[in-house]
Amino acid sequence: MTRAALILFGKDPGEFYPNLFVKIGRFGESDVDLRFQEVCEGNLIQMHKDVLEQLEKKFLIKPVRFEGVQRIEELEYPVGALREKLLNALVHRNYLGSMTQMKVYDGRLTLWNAGSLPEELTIEQLFQTHESFPRNPLIADVCYKAGYIDSWGRGVEKITDACKEAGLPAPNIFERSGGMVVELQRRGVELDEASGKRRKIVGKMPVKKGVHDGVHDGVHDVELTQTQRRVLESLKEPKATPQILIDLGYTERTRNYKVAMQQLLEAGLAEMTIPDKPRSKNQKYRLTDKGKLAATRKY
Repeated sequence: MTRAALILFGKDPGEFYPNLFVKIGRFGESDVDLRFQEVCEGNLIQMHKDVLEQLEKKFLIKPVRFEGVQRIEELEYPVGALREKLLNALVHRNYLGSMTQMKVYDGRLTLWNAGSLPEELTIEQLFQTHESFPRNPLIADVCYKAGYIDSWGRGVEKITDACKEAGLPAPNIFERSGGMVVELQRRGVELDEASGKRRKIVGKMPVKKGVHDGVHDGVHDVELTQTQRRVLESLKEPKATPQILIDLGYTERTRNYKVAMQQLLEAGLAEMTIPDKPRSKNQKYRLTDKGKLAATRKY
């Protein structure tokens, strides 16, 4: 019997791989606020099913909307994205490393998996057409034959498409502590309570012009993504990009960070300290007066 067979089908694979399990935690806004947790054990087939059931029954909410007289309940994150990111973690993880860790926050969901990217791939290439480089070929082959994956290196593409269809931002992917983090953000879809329909927030941040506490400022109605809010929090004092990334817990610039910062600049919430030289090595970013107001908004 191979080690792959033990991980896939073993009755008690944890006896041989103590860190085989998946740990799920429910947090508030940060890791300090742990509310409850769950551990999913067993072989890969069992864990895949158990984790998705735990998310649906215990960790995620189901916003209610109506289409005519029909009541619609859907998870706050698309099932396709959750399923694909979990399969990627279980198929490609380093089984000699730490357990897989999933953290559910008020506004985002992250999954950390032991094992770095193969040398042939970069994070940017994950969002483009690329070849498949499975860390565990036997496990990947069984999951392919079982119909779980397609073995064409389309995992990130499928997660991105599922998020886009649900009106959520693209997944955020970065390396941390010898492993890979895939982050989904809940914010990006607004439910219109009057019509019961979703409104997708894409491109520039929409601003609903109106009066807030008698002041027509157009700030308190700005819809911010989770990453944008975290960048504003970091910019309470002027900082360069490397320091901002550290505050966000990133090891390098990610697509979501680049988009978030660009949109904050375009919306006039943040500005460069050296606007005439955007690529200056001394470049820092700071909040504008409008950004300071947005940063104090309670969500």
